[in-house]
Amino acid sequence: MVLHLLNVIPLRVCVEVQIEKSAIKRKSTVAKLCSAAVYEFVDPHDDYRVMAGQGTVAMEFLEQVPHLDAILIPVGGGGLVSGIAVAVAELNPKIKVFCVEPEGKRLEDSLKSGERLWDQNAGPIDTIADGIRVLRVGTKCFPEIMRCCERTVLTVDNEEIVRAMELIYSRLKQVIEPTAAVTLAALLKYDDLLSSYQKIGLILCGGNVDLKCLPFSR
Repeated sequence: MVLHLLNVIPLRVCVEVQIEKSAIKRKSTVAKLCSAAVYEFVDPHDDYRVMAGQGTVAMEFLEQVPHLDAILIPVGGGGLVSGIAVAVAELNPKIKVFCVEPEGKRLEDSLKSGERLWDQNAGPIDTIADGIRVLRVGTKCFPEIMRCCERTVLTVDNEEIVRAMELIYSRLKQVIEPTAAVTLAALLKYDDLLSSYQKIGLILCGGNVDLKCLPFSR
């Protein structure tokens, strides 16, 4: 890869990419790289700075729609939902925050027990929502989710996600990935549970999708 700065100085940048098959191996490899050089590891979920950055979504959302009754947020590693939930609790603690998970995560079990129950050696969830396929919520994220989110977790399966994704494409004309469709899938599935809330916000997060591989067009 060659970068040209101000069209004057050609700068050649060599990048070595190491790929590991699991999150545990990736963290181990990154830890070794950081210990051998002046690098800092930034966890994509379990980092207070990442969580704070994600929390700005809530600030923008409530600036535009200040009188929400509830908000539904996808949960994978927990950075997005914990950051938004903490911000919502500060801005308007009356708003109920619900986590939405893919089938197989079982976050509700951990929330009701008050501790992270996942097998530390278990692999990712088998779900079409690959942006939130990580099984375990981070150690820094979990207490904030415990403090700021509802204990009831909304769970959706692949079929429900695809149906919601197709609806968003056909009606809203929004390009989203399957992960972004989980909140609408939950809203459609849990209409009885959520019927007491008049204004419900949905976080549609993620547009990394190959338009040639849309699951509802196969």
